[in-house]
Amino acid sequence: TYKASSGGGDIATGLSTDSHFYHTSLNFDGTGDNFTTPANSQFDFGTGAYTLEFWIKPTTDAGWLYYDAGSRNKGLRVCIGKNGGNSSNAGKIEFNEQVGNNDVYTQGTSRVDDGKWHHVAICRGDSGAATKLFVNGVHEATGKPNRNFDNNNTVYIGARSDGSGTNFNGNMQDFRM
Repeated sequence: TYKASSGGGDIATGLSTDSHFYHTSLNFDGTGDNFTTPANSQFDFGTGAYTLEFWIKPTTDAGWLYYDAGSRNKGLRVCIGKNGGNSSNAGKIEFNEQVGNNDVYTQGTSRVDDGKWHHVAICRGDSGAATKLFVNGVHEATGKPNRNFDNNNTVYIGARSDGSGTNFNGNMQDFRM
């Protein structure tokens, strides 16, 4: 189950015909649109394998895409720009497998804020392996191995839980984990 919000309303009003596939995508306007799903053990990866993938067409050079770190500072964070802002790494994908507020930022190399659709995949294989970032099928960066982040957080798509940083502005579809 999930809860969708759009400035206090329903994100269903944010459906767009701008799509890479299927004729529709979700449009996030950067002013409060987001999805949340309650804490669930399926998001507790520990040091095990996982893949997070989605298509995006951003309209700005910064914004939160996925946030599962909560107030305990333990979990996966994915954004455009440095920590969801547009200072350094603007327009590029960044992920952080955060463990006890010990941040390890892993940053992509290509800009995704060019008005085109981009496929993003963040993958970790066998237990203890380093996580890899792929943009449009190209391996762009590798994180550190043995990042262990079990948590009990609400998952946010399109925003950060505490509202800091920049909300995602653009289109997203085919979000899978």
